[in-house]
Amino acid sequence: MMFDEKQIRNNKLKTYRAGHDYIHRKLAGEDVLICVKGGIADLSRTITLNASALCLWDMLNEYCTFEDMVKALIKVFEIDRKSAEDGVVGFLQILWEHDMVESAENCERRGEEKCGQS
Repeated sequence: MMFDEKQIRNNKLKTYRAGHDYIHRKLAGEDVLICVKGGIADLSRTITLNASALCLWDMLNEYCTFEDMVKALIKVFEIDRKSAEDGVVGFLQILWEHDMVESAENCERRGEEKCGQS
């Protein structure tokens, strides 16, 4: 499924969570996400996180909505709503392109329990 920015912005209550194949670590003083498949870390597949991306990633340990993430950025970083929305969309797009985030909708299709619930 392709990333659809318009759909993300228009469906502020859709829930997302981090995928299971990436873990957060601090390497050389930087916050990074590292791909781990089959118990083996692939350091060639890492993403460096800035402060706002780290805030969002931490939120994605549990299901949260686009709106939850926007409100968190506004509160923590004291930025305007448009900047917060743009930041969330940009981060979700990166995660989506690297198969690092899933929606509760996809979870439900696989028949998992507790989809969209924290």
